[in-house]
Amino acid sequence: MAKTQKSKWTRETYDALYGWVQGPVAKQQCIDKLTRNGLADVVETLLSADNLGVWHQLTCDVAKALPASVVAASARQASAELDEICK
Repeated sequence: MAKTQKSKWTRETYDALYGWVQGPVAKQQCIDKLTRNGLADVVETLLSADNLGVWHQLTCDVAKALPASVVAASARQASAELDEICK
């Protein structure tokens, strides 16, 4: 599995990682954003994965590597987006 290089992970790249499971357009945006931000090794790991367990473990590892405030802000945004969808 690709290492979670703390210096390369930001709120933007963490949020982009969730695009991997949101359909083909979001997945390509995820690939583009991660690659542009020096995380091509992560893209290769995800592309070669046999299942989403690799993606899940990566999201957990990245969340641990980021400041709690970044993860919390991302979670609040995701919750708000889900609330809008569920109205």
